[in-house]
Amino acid sequence: MHKLSARLHKITLNACGIIDQGWSCVAEQFDAHATIHSNLGSAIADDIVQPLRAIFNSQHQTIKATEQLVERELRKLVDKRSEAAKIKRQLHSCSRDLEKVDQLIDNDKTSNIKLSVKKRKLLDQVIKFEQTYIEETLSAEKQRRNTENVLRRGVERLETVERQRLAHCQTALGRFQRKVAQLGPNLNLMFERHMNALNGAVNADPLVHIGSIVPTCSANHSIFLCDFHAENFGEVMGSDRRRWALERVSATLHDEADKVKAESNEPIAVNIADFVSELQFLEYLAFKVDESLKSIDGTQNRAYHRLAAYQQRTKDKMGLPQTILSIPLEENKKLLAIQPPSLPTTSSTDEYEYEQIYNDGPLIQNQNNNTEQLPSTNGDQAEMQENLKQICRVLYDFNATSEDELDVRAGDCVIVESQLGSDWLIGHIISDLTNGSNISKTGRFPASYVT
Repeated sequence: MHKLSARLHKITLNACGIIDQGWSCVAEQFDAHATIHSNLGSAIADDIVQPLRAIFNSQHQTIKATEQLVERELRKLVDKRSEAAKIKRQLHSCSRDLEKVDQLIDNDKTSNIKLSVKKRKLLDQVIKFEQTYIEETLSAEKQRRNTENVLRRGVERLETVERQRLAHCQTALGRFQRKVAQLGPNLNLMFERHMNALNGAVNADPLVHIGSIVPTCSANHSIFLCDFHAENFGEVMGSDRRRWALERVSATLHDEADKVKAESNEPIAVNIADFVSELQFLEYLAFKVDESLKSIDGTQNRAYHRLAAYQQRTKDKMGLPQTILSIPLEENKKLLAIQPPSLPTTSSTDEYEYEQIYNDGPLIQNQNNNTEQLPSTNGDQAEMQENLKQICRVLYDFNATSEDELDVRAGDCVIVESQLGSDWLIGHIISDLTNGSNISKTGRFPASYVT
C-alpha cells in the first residue's frame, strides 16, 4: 500500500484536474489506513493497477510514434527552407554581378563585346535562379502546410489518448469505489472524508477538463516570403533595370498564381482561420513586388492587403533581407477585420463630423456611431463604408523604419482602425478634423505613443 501511495503521489504531483485530484485523495487515504488496506491491496493490484499499467504502456507507444512523425516532418521543412536559402544566396550574388557589369557597360562609351557576352550569361543565370528560387519557396510553403496538417493530426491523436486515459482512470476509480463499499461500515467511515472527492472524480466529464487546459505560450505561423535583389532599395541599381527586374518577377508570380487558380478545384479560403492557401501566398508575393514598383513611381496612395499587418522584415543568417508573415495561432479564431482604407479627394465640412478631442482626456469615441461613406480614389471602385472606431492624439514623434509603418508627429490626430497585438495600432492621420481631408496612408505605429 505504501508503494502504491508513493506511485500515486508521483503521478498526481502536478495534478490540475478533478479526476487526477481524486487519485491524490486515494493516495492520502492509503497513507492513513495502510494496515486496513492490506487485504484490499491484492485486489487493487489485480483489478486496477495492472490494467492501467498496460493501458499506459500502449498509450506511451502511441505518443512516441506521434512525436517521431512530427519530428520527421519538421526536418523536411527545415531542409526545404535551407535549399530555398541556398538558391536565394546564389540569386543575390548573380544579381550583384549583373549590376556591376551593367554599370561597366554604362560607363564604357565603346561597345565592349566581352562585357555584352558576360552580361548575357549573367542575365540568363539570374532568370534561371529567380525561377528556381520561386519554385523552392513554393515547395517549402507546401511542406509547411503538410507539416501543419501533421501537427494538427498529432494534437488530435494526443487529445484522443488523453481522453482515453482519463476514461480508464475514471473507470478504475469506479471499481475502487465499489470495492471500498463492500468492506463494511467501518471501512466506509474511514473513507468518508474522501468520498465526496471520489464521487466528483467518477462523475466528472473528461471533455470539460481537456477544454479547460490553457496553453502556456503562444505560437505563430511563420511564412517565409521571396525577397529579390531589386526589391532592396539599399542596393545600388539602375532605376530602369530595377523596374525591369521587378516587372519580370511580378509577371512570373502572376503567371504562377493563374496556374494555381486554374488547377485548383477547391474553394479558396477567405480568411486566415483557414490558413494561407497557396493562391493567397502567391497573390501576396505579387502584391509585395507590385508595391516596390509603386515605390519607384513615387505613388503615395498604396494598395492595402489584409496580410500586410502580419508582415515582418528581418535579415537572415547571411545578412540578406528576409520578409516573414508571422500570424498568431489565436488569430485563426478571432481575426481582425481590416478593411482597405479609402482616401477622399474632396470633402466638405457637412459630410464629416468628428467629436472634439481634449488634451487631457482618454480615447474619444465617435458619438455619432454612424457609418460614413468616403469616395474612393479609383473611379471604377464602389463607395466603401468606414466605421471610425476611435480617435487618438499623438504624444511623441515616431519615424517609420519600414513601408508598413506610419510616420506620426506629436499633436497629430489619428484614427485607429484596429489593433495588432498589445504594442501596435493600425490607423491613419487626419491633418484637418473640420473636413476630413488630407488623410494619410494606413500604417502601424506604437500604441504607447498615443493617448
